[in-house]
Order: sequence, then C-alpha cells, then structure tokens
Amino acid sequence: IVPAKGDKWVHWWAPVVALVPVLMIFAVVPFQDGALLADLNIGILYIAAVSSVGVVGVVMAAWACNNKFSLIGAMRAVAQIVSYEIPLGLSIIGVVLVAGSLSLNDIVNSQNIPFILLQL
Repeated sequence: IVPAKGDKWVHWWAPVVALVPVLMIFAVVPFQDGALLADLNIGILYIAAVSSVGVVGVVMAAWACNNKFSLIGAMRAVAQIVSYEIPLGLSIIGVVLVAGSLSLNDIVNSQNIPFILLQL
C-alpha cells in the first residue's frame, strides 16, 4: 500500500535497499569449515561497513511516504542505529585483539583453543 502522495518508486525500492546489506553480510560469515562464499582478510570491517548501509533503506521508506512525521521517526531510528554502532565497534576490538586477525574465518578458528579466557 503506497500513500496517495507518496513516491511509488522509492516506496518499492526501500525494502530492497534495507535487505541487500543483510544478504551481503552472509557472504563473509563462515557457516562451517570451508563453507563460506568469500574469505576476506578484513571481514569484521566489511560487516561493520555494510551494516551501516542498511539505514539508507529506513530513510528511503520515510521519504517515500511524503510525511514529515515519518521522516522525523526515521531520523530518530537512524540516530539510534548509528549510536549503537559505536559500542558495537568497541566490543569488536576485544574480539579482534584476542583472535589476532580481522578475518572471520580466523576468528572462528581461534575459538578451537581450549581455555581461551585463561590466555588473556
């Protein structure tokens, strides 16, 4: 259902723009040993960057409604998403330091070590 004064093209593409970054993240997630589409050396940074692109779909959906209140709500949602990325990035630093690599495959393989908490 598209609002009467809304932009039909943007209203149709907003969910696609919000969903594509999520699907792009699955390309670097190792599901099991050797079962991944792409083994990037900077997989963690790739996930952090691509997950930030999803907010564009939220803004597009609000913009397509052509309503100031939906746009204000979208700006609030975008501000929340961006503000949650800062603690997420800080928590990722600890994982990267323990694993010693930015590659998701190396991070998963480093969890095979027994008593990894004692090695800190």
